[in-house]
Amino acid sequence: MHDLDTAGISSSNSARSSGVRGVRSALERIRYETRALHEQIEGIVPLLQPDADEQTYRSYLEKLLGFHRPLEPVLFARAGLRELGIRRAEREKAPWLARDLLTLGLSAEEVISLPRCRTLPCVQSLSAALGCCYVLEGATLGAQLIHRELSTRLPDTMSRASSYLRCYGTETGKMWKAFCAALEHHGQCAEEQLEMADAARETFTTLRAWLLGVNGTTRV
Repeated sequence: MHDLDTAGISSSNSARSSGVRGVRSALERIRYETRALHEQIEGIVPLLQPDADEQTYRSYLEKLLGFHRPLEPVLFARAGLRELGIRRAEREKAPWLARDLLTLGLSAEEVISLPRCRTLPCVQSLSAALGCCYVLEGATLGAQLIHRELSTRLPDTMSRASSYLRCYGTETGKMWKAFCAALEHHGQCAEEQLEMADAARETFTTLRAWLLGVNGTTRV
């Protein structure tokens, strides 16, 4: 039985290595490794459904805040991020999410007491932190598409409470390119790239579970 298990692990690692043989950059490696998980996340975003309304939007923002709020202090405290130009003051999303929820009618007390995800991705190294950031920063690109779609269906809501979806405004492309440059600067060897990809996969997985209500919550 042990030999069968070992053979299975070896086969899995070999298949993973052969699949990325043509991948050269850290960004390409992470994209390759997380493609299926990314598609799974997109498939459960309720805002893209034709019957999405303001309550759907508010509930989605509540879920995102419950993920970002406990994660960002740990994530942005990781040594090395600031040196790569990844600064909490510029990139944290929780304040924008909270602002939108206040505008949508929640009180400050209600925002503070929203459930928080307690099963978070591990960001115990700089590579892992960058892999996690890949997911959070990449979401700003998709947020632009969501904003355009909702602006036609929920124009009043978008005009009042879309600071998260528009968090970087006209600087979105510039911010993404700066993040990718940091990713490539640090991820110049296969080991670092693999750790980044594993962290990105874990972030997608834990975020999906949280959005689906699978993993644990805590209240503060």
